[in-house]
Amino acid sequence: MLRAEELELLRAILEKHSAAKSLLSAIERVRVRDLSDGGMGSIELGEGSANARRMSVCVAEADYVDSDGVSVSIAINVDQNGDLFEVDMWKVVFSPLIQYPNSRTIRNIRCFSVEDSDSG
Repeated sequence: MLRAEELELLRAILEKHSAAKSLLSAIERVRVRDLSDGGMGSIELGEGSANARRMSVCVAEADYVDSDGVSVSIAINVDQNGDLFEVDMWKVVFSPLIQYPNSRTIRNIRCFSVEDSDSG
């Protein structure tokens, strides 16, 4: 299950998405797996075998500045079925995340429809 801070982050980024209701419908019960990303905070979401699912498109992005002043890029991706697949966090210097982002610290939220993402 999602930790409270992960749930808050997903809700804050996706709340204005045109598909927010469907993307967030089962969010509190979703399975979560921490990804090996050097401590940057990326997680895989959803049910099923990782072999059966694959990342399809990015549906939302946001930015965050960690407490050490380093920029962090946040991308929320869905799988080939349109289900939440992962939250991909990338700290530009590849160092571990110090403070997890939240609704008050994220900025520049950008939401994309599946159609927009497919054409790009």
